[in-house]
Amino acid sequence: MDHLDNDSRHTSFSSPISATSSAGSRTAPACIRLIAGAMIQIRAGRARLIGKDTRLPEPQTICRRLLAALAALALAGCMPAMAPAPPASTTPVGQCLAQFEALDAQIAANGVSPSSPRRIDGFPNLRTDRFLASFRDDTLSETQFDTWWSHLAAADRDARRIERASLSTSVAQAFEELERCYPVLAMHDRSQPQRQALIRANAKVPDEYVTVAQLIGLYPLTGLAVRAGIARYQARQHERFAIPLEQLPVQGELRRFYPPESISEPSQIELTDLV
Repeated sequence: MDHLDNDSRHTSFSSPISATSSAGSRTAPACIRLIAGAMIQIRAGRARLIGKDTRLPEPQTICRRLLAALAALALAGCMPAMAPAPPASTTPVGQCLAQFEALDAQIAANGVSPSSPRRIDGFPNLRTDRFLASFRDDTLSETQFDTWWSHLAAADRDARRIERASLSTSVAQAFEELERCYPVLAMHDRSQPQRQALIRANAKVPDEYVTVAQLIGLYPLTGLAVRAGIARYQARQHERFAIPLEQLPVQGELRRFYPPESISEPSQIELTDLV
């Protein structure tokens, strides 16, 4: 054991790793210095266990491997989710998507489009608002997802009524042709898990707050006065509603209206008078 301890100590302090870490500690990068120190301890421990020194990679090599692995992880995190390939233009789905895109181009050039509900990127047949977008992260069953999709499509239909009114009557036929596309795209969207995941990812409504305006403006100061005023108003209303009915100050006469105990159908003469 003494022989092993002496050898391990000799290996630790006379190895090239030790020399590199001591002689070049002023110029070596922090990564190399840390790994060199750790390798000294690892080599000493391995020598104690198996009775001989074992060669480990140089600190520079380990650093390069670590940096390469970190770079690969960073690139993988920055890469967007792979979207499914678009359908061919000759398929019913591709033709419907082309019709939506062509009509949207006309609306952008000559029409008016409402700011809400908001379009969903990659799905010209769907739109969302803040309420519908709140379901994007929920765990939905197949039936619940279908219902959610139907509401997204209904939001698109409502917005297109406004867009149709802003365009000339010559494009009215194009809006009517879109109606046959909703069932086609519904089956296409609901049957593919990739498209379902993409709908969830894109069905979001960004806030309209301007951070710079909030920081530079007087919002933090005026907000204090507004909150104080709202608190006083709520306190007065609570006090008023806590007063018993018989103690309320009344101007005039309190009356209660309720339906009669029995309702008879109007006669023919009464109906004629009403008409």
